[in-house]
Amino acid sequence: MWNFFNGGELGQSDHRNSGTDQMRLSGSITEKGYYDQLTRSWESIKAGNGGIMKALESHFHEITSAFVLGCTPEQSEDIYTILVNGQDIVTIEISRPERIEVSFSTTSLRDYRRQAKSRQRSIQLAVALDLSKSLTRP
Repeated sequence: MWNFFNGGELGQSDHRNSGTDQMRLSGSITEKGYYDQLTRSWESIKAGNGGIMKALESHFHEITSAFVLGCTPEQSEDIYTILVNGQDIVTIEISRPERIEVSFSTTSLRDYRRQAKSRQRSIQLAVALDLSKSLTRP
């Protein structure tokens, strides 16, 4: 399985409540861990590793950010859940070893939030949204 989480450095991001339906970030160690992990995932996607950017570019006109929220290795493919542009949750199935897209689906951010019942998933999503907003600021 290809690993997103090798290398990379965390950039500074302010902790803010960016919406009434979003969890408030406090700067905890858990949040910092997610900032590190998500930042590295975006850097890896931008570098073209694993065929994910190519798959995203075939479905989105512009990609300002993409953060891996989950990766499930299967027998002959990897399934990635990714927050794209701070708005869309996509699930991409990438075949191994060809690293090409096998399937692509989207879920609304609202539905994903409802499905993210654990506190850890909610924190991870809040951090990903925060990072996405920091990348789209002028």
